Amino acid sequence: MSGYILCQTKRAKLPYFIENISTNVYSIEELSYYLYHNLYLIDQTIMNEGLCSWIQEELELPALAAKLRSKISKFASAEDIVYPVFKEINYLTYEELKDREEYQAWLDSGGTIAFPEGEEQKEFRSRCVRGMLCQVDRLCKENVESVAFVVHGGTIMAVLEQLAEDQKDFYHWQVENGRGYRMLVDEEEWKSGVHRFYEIQKLGGAIE
Repeated sequence: MSGYILCQTKRAKLPYFIENISTNVYSIEELSYYLYHNLYLIDQTIMNEGLCSWIQEELELPALAAKLRSKISKFASAEDIVYPVFKEINYLTYEELKDREEYQAWLDSGGTIAFPEGEEQKEFRSRCVRGMLCQVDRLCKENVESVAFVVHGGTIMAVLEQLAEDQKDFYHWQVENGRGYRMLVDEEEWKSGVHRFYEIQKLGGAIE
């Protein structure tokens, strides 16, 4: 038996791309379905200004966008941010949401535990850094002077949290879809075992 999602609101012309499952969503119903079935994956790589702008401009739901912006700017809990999306179309009541055992477990962990059959955030970040170290080692050996990596936002954040000269929190390095950073590597220093990225610039302007 197949399942269907009946949409009662506007369908976006341009989708919102959810990086961690490489999926496009076109409606508030699809977004709600994704959030409900992937509670473990909800973090600031999804609930951010890019999502607010998409909801306001593509779905023409400015009130919901304003509500989410207010909560995101105040670093509200994931629960407080997610619930307004569900409430917009009566997708899920607060009672139904809080009674889900896996949701409560995820909240209690601060969003750090692994989702079913997945890896924990700590291991994910470590894997991203190991991959980058391996690639830069190879590029240095091959005397490559310039290269571009096309990766997910979470990978960018994990790598720069560990390897940026001026180390910042994971979420400091968040970028919108289609954007990234430019940086330099001291080749001799890297080969000696000092692994750092220097003069990091956000594409479109220098970071603070």
